[in-house]
Amino acid sequence: MSPHYRVTVQSSDGEAVLVAASEREVCINGEKLLRCLVQAHLAAKCVIQCSDAASGARVKAYFVDVLAELRASDGG
Repeated sequence: MSPHYRVTVQSSDGEAVLVAASEREVCINGEKLLRCLVQAHLAAKCVIQCSDAASGARVKAYFVDVLAELRASDGG
């Protein structure tokens, strides 16, 4: 059985919930959401829930890398 993912993203603008059946799907959609938040200059908190701890850790690491890349390209 593949892991089921749920990512809750909270910002001052509201809350979004991403649900995905695959690691790839949650990473793609999570990256899109993070890009929108960075462009809008909104800080956010992400809570990643997953049935497999190692997979959840990879998703978290991916999101951290995406944010670092976006901040570096934004100059801050």
